[in-house]
Amino acid sequence: MRGPLICFYAVEYHLPHRVARQFGRLQPCPPEDFSTSWQLHKYNRQKKKKITDWQLEHHRYIDEWNLMEQNNMRIFAVHRDNAFREYLAWLGEQTRLQLRLAWTEQDIAEIASGEKGDNPYDIATRGGRQVEIALVLARVVSA
Repeated sequence: MRGPLICFYAVEYHLPHRVARQFGRLQPCPPEDFSTSWQLHKYNRQKKKKITDWQLEHHRYIDEWNLMEQNNMRIFAVHRDNAFREYLAWLGEQTRLQLRLAWTEQDIAEIASGEKGDNPYDIATRGGRQVEIALVLARVVSA
């Protein structure tokens, strides 16, 4: 179901079509465009102190939530590798890839972990570098 999630002043849209692949479902490519409205992001409890009835303020989103049965997006198709390759090709056209120099050539499994935190990863992050996680992810496997 796609619809607004409301917590007092904050309204955010739940967009399942953007995360379908994570749940083994076919994700549309390109993803369906859906505006989350800049007006929703202007709400701030400090700036909107005069608002005391958030139910009245967000009545249109509450009405939309109440119509959730009509806005049910059932995705029955199962994720397939060729659909994922299409998605990656589309994503590659839409984004810009920036490569950085590796912070270490050492394999993450060979980096000794110590309580002092004097390994290359800890030294680099303390120095203010944003260290990529690729070396760690190379060790993550699915069963």
